[in-house]
Amino acid sequence: MIKLLSSAFLIASQLIAIAPNVLSQPYTLTGSIQVWRLISTTESILREGGSCFTEKSFSDIREGQTVSVRDANDTIVAIGYIGVGQARKDSLWNCAFNFTVPNIPESPFYTVTIATRKPIVVSLDELRKDNWILKLTVGLN
Repeated sequence: MIKLLSSAFLIASQLIAIAPNVLSQPYTLTGSIQVWRLISTTESILREGGSCFTEKSFSDIREGQTVSVRDANDTIVAIGYIGVGQARKDSLWNCAFNFTVPNIPESPFYTVTIATRKPIVVSLDELRKDNWILKLTVGLN
């Protein structure tokens, strides 16, 4: 019995040495994507913090759309979803959508795709530096 237990311990130790990332803590990516637009007469009815939506070339950015994360091997390792848009006004109106992607395993870099937008490549070091918060903006330049 003792010999069997020590063999199992040896095998488990070898697995840890071969695949240390399997036991590492998964990460959670949080972020937002802001869609900027010019103020129009129809937008004057928006109120700060109220729900909003996107139209035309930004209509893919909406509640329920996926945020996928791929690892360095180009494998999808985690999926999250875009939340409800919230209206914000600076000098221009924007519609901000928050998202959360839990259970991301460690990888040297990631490819993040939001809805049907062009994928973004970000390194593990960059995400650590930014506390796993990703803030993106589309629309007006």
